[in-house]
Formats: sequence, C-alpha cells, structure tokens
Amino acid sequence: MLEKFAEELREARRAKGIPIYQIAAKTRVDQKFLEEMEKGNFSFLPEIYVKAFIREYSRMVDLDENIMVKKFEAAKKGKAYDEKGESEEEPQSKKIKQEKAPAAPDKAVKPEFNATYTSTDNTDSSLASAKNRKQKMLLLIAAAAVIIVAVVYFMFFKSSSDIIVAEKPYSEVKKSSKERYTEKKPGKLPSDLQKTTSVKIDSLTLEIDASDTSWVKLLLDNSKTEEFTLFPGSRKDIKAAKNFQIVVGNAAVTHFILDKKPVNFTGKTKEVKYISIDSTGLKYLSEPPNFGNQ
Repeated sequence: MLEKFAEELREARRAKGIPIYQIAAKTRVDQKFLEEMEKGNFSFLPEIYVKAFIREYSRMVDLDENIMVKKFEAAKKGKAYDEKGESEEEPQSKKIKQEKAPAAPDKAVKPEFNATYTSTDNTDSSLASAKNRKQKMLLLIAAAAVIIVAVVYFMFFKSSSDIIVAEKPYSEVKKSSKERYTEKKPGKLPSDLQKTTSVKIDSLTLEIDASDTSWVKLLLDNSKTEEFTLFPGSRKDIKAAKNFQIVVGNAAVTHFILDKKPVNFTGKTKEVKYISIDSTGLKYLSEPPNFGNQ
C-alpha cells in the first residue's frame, strides 16, 4: 500500500511537470528524502518528520495535504483510504435489520360498558343549596370588611388635617450638612480589578530557530495551536499571554529565546521532546500536550 501511495505522489508531480529538485529547492527538504518518498520508503526519519514532508510535497503538487496524511496513515496499516471516511466493507453495525411488523388483530376488541344508573335528583339539590349558602357567607364577609375600612378611615385619617413633622435637634442638622458638602477622596480600585487591569495581552514572545531541518508544534495558552517546519537558518516568532506547550522534532538543532533571553534546552539528533515554556523558564514534559481536536 505504501508503494501505491508513493506512486500517487510521483504521478501528481509528473502531471504538473515539476522536477523533483525544484520541489527540494522550494520546500528546503533534502532531495534524497523526496526520492525515498517516491520509492515508497518512509523509514528514513521519524514519522513526525515524514508527515511534515508529505504536507510540503502535497502543497507543491496541488494535493490536499490533510487527505494525503490520512492516506499515508491508512497505507501504513495496509488499508485503502476511503475519502468518505468509511471502510470499503460495510460494517456490521451499519446494517439495518428489518423486523416484521406485528400482525394486526383479526377482530377489534370492543370495550364493554357496565353502566349503572341511579337517581341523582336529591344529590343535585343538596349541592345547589350548599353553594348558595357559601356565596351568601362570602358576600357578608366582604360587606363587613368594607364597613370596617370606612370607619377606620373617617375616625383616624379624615378628622386629622394637620401634618406633624418631627423636629431634629440643631446638632444633628449641622452634622448632616457638614457631611453633605465634604468632598470624599476617591479610594483605590478593588484588588480583583487591579489584577485585571495589570494583565497584558500576548506578553510573552518566543523566538525559535534551527540550524538544520526541524518540525515544531505549539499549544498557546491551552487554546490555540500552531504547526510548522523550520529549515536550516530559518526563524519563527510566536506570541502568547501565559505559556507555550511544545512538541519539538530534531531537538539537537532547535533553539529557543524567550523575551530576548536564551532558554537552556538540550536534545539529541532526530529526538522528539515535549516541553513547556512560561515566564518562569522551561520544563520538560513526560507526555505530549493535549491538542484536543485541533
């Protein structure tokens, strides 16, 4: 399957009329690596580099880089990639089992009613008289309430036409007047607001350069992902607010500078390392960052 995948790359390049040395010059990928890829040999470097080279090659010959990487992964497993995202054989879980509908009953069951009729004349008359008594009682209560309210109003409110205003002592009036015209100095902002206003956006700048071909993938502030290939003598500047979580390929040739200060990072040739860089410095991680679905 890898030979068939390599043939698709080679035929796409020939259809465009692009010589292999021109792809090597524009992508800065060594020509011998491209030749190995076209032969179906993808074991010349770790897989993380091979995928990066496949992306560069695909862009040069107008192929979809994401689909070509998926085809490469399927070819490694000896499978043919289906662009619809399904395998050639229909999975058993997607086969629809048809079940026979239950047969309708021959005869409709008719409900049986056993109605018992009794005389309700006495009951209806007793309910009506009880309802009338309840309505009369409510009317009497409402009328009594209206009369009580009217009596209270005329006794306590209507007869009194004078408004009584309590007089405050002179000392209290003087004190309240003084407080009213005294200017208050503005206080300090709350601690939470002070912290919020002191936060800077993209306060960290990370410079990445390589003395040879290297591949880098970053997770910025646990939310944004960037991925690129560095070629000999090239450099990339990345900004973040708090931290960088990084996967580095070919660690020996990759160098980091945080806010114009070199970061102490070491590794071996063709070694893949996982690191975290923030304002406190560099930390080595035991497993790759969680890039999620990105």
